[in-house]
Amino acid sequence: MLSYFEFGSEDGIPYLDMGSSASSVKMRLTNTRLSFVQPGDSATELAYFSDNRLFITKMEAVEQISIGTTENGF
Repeated sequence: MLSYFEFGSEDGIPYLDMGSSASSVKMRLTNTRLSFVQPGDSATELAYFSDNRLFITKMEAVEQISIGTTENGF
């Protein structure tokens, strides 16, 4: 298994990519965003954290999903 860290810049925004030969998904970290990207001819952003929020393009819950807390009634 090969792991890698790659520093770069895209549209003037510096980033750090982290990945592994065992996975087709890489993680991209910028100053304002943490993204999970499926590389390829047209890279697909699968999910990202930004502005204290999590954005997911497609989600599949196999066992259970809970939203909220016991205090606010999940």
